[in-house]
Amino acid sequence: MIVIDICLIDVPKELITEGKNGKKYLKLVLNERKSESKYGETHTLQLSQTKEQREAKTPPVYVGSGKAYSFAQKTTADTKPAYKAQSSVSTGLNGDAAQMFNDSFDLPF
Repeated sequence: MIVIDICLIDVPKELITEGKNGKKYLKLVLNERKSESKYGETHTLQLSQTKEQREAKTPPVYVGSGKAYSFAQKTTADTKPAYKAQSSVSTGLNGDAAQMFNDSFDLPF
């Protein structure tokens, strides 16, 4: 399991597309980091690039990061399997920051 925090402020509205079903979509790329960050993050999340942007070596726009979790399964003859997270939870916006975000930005979804 990978838990990701996305910074919606960094997402340009013009990159949010509408599908045939009327729902809103954003194409993202999840990459594994070469090494764990000082905050324990193991993955980065960036906006998908066009072929032209990749060929022009346009720097990616990072919109989030995340942590991978692994679960160890323990079983005994008389109990159901128990799962234990091997990593701590990644934090997102706190209450005040989340309220400021909701009040300040007009997101299309």
